[in-house]
Amino acid sequence: MTNAPLPSLPALEVLLEVATREREEQRAHFDSLDTKAGIILAFDGVLIPLTFNLNLASRIGTVAASLISASYALAAYWPRKFPVLEVDQLRRYLTYDETTARLVLHDTTLMMVKEARTLLAAKGRNLKRSLAALFVAALMLGIGAILTPSSGGKSDEPKPKPPGESASPASGNPGTHDSAPTPTFSRRP
Repeated sequence: MTNAPLPSLPALEVLLEVATREREEQRAHFDSLDTKAGIILAFDGVLIPLTFNLNLASRIGTVAASLISASYALAAYWPRKFPVLEVDQLRRYLTYDETTARLVLHDTTLMMVKEARTLLAAKGRNLKRSLAALFVAALMLGIGAILTPSSGGKSDEPKPKPPGESASPASGNPGTHDSAPTPTFSRRP
């Protein structure tokens, strides 16, 4: 590009402002996608320990879906080089007229916006896939919780006594107990 003056470009200031504003919005969107990916990763981390009491099939399915979700969330969260303006390179435009310098700045900003749009689309796709896998993991956790029989002895309700069994000493009947008598034994020399 030469440093010959360009004809008047009255809309250049407005276009540069729009491109700069779009760039700032992309940066905010980039940060919000990172935050969402972090939240999904946290949910994935919470789901896996909740599978401990599920049946094996539900546990494997939930953990697998959580791991897939976490993988996509990490891919979305993984640091990428967001295009930035190399301000040290601007020095070479010191001798250009103001309109030409603004035009170069505008064109550079547009190239950065296009490149950032591609990065944002990839982050968004990975985040959608991660959220879908998280939904599947949560669904499998819920189904597994319904289908897994509860283990005995963990209920808050007392077990009903079989007919003919006496009440425990704590119930107010002294001299009776629930346990079988302990057998006696002796040791031979």
